[in-house]
Amino acid sequence: MSNPIDDILMLPVDERIKAAEIIWESISDESASPSLTETQIEELIARRKAYEEGRMKFLSWEQVKENIQNRKR
Repeated sequence: MSNPIDDILMLPVDERIKAAEIIWESISDESASPSLTETQIEELIARRKAYEEGRMKFLSWEQVKENIQNRKR
């Protein structure tokens, strides 16, 4: 008996891409959202509160890229 994953890996690249697309669509079509832990929910609530109270600092994409480049040096 062959393993379906091994069978897919033997396909040409274009067919593997199509298989990946079909699998991804089957996952994204499911409406179930992942469950959050109580700790994750509390963190989300705290972050939203900080955002609404103006206590969060945001960076532009340019600033983020610059910070990354500076870390590489």
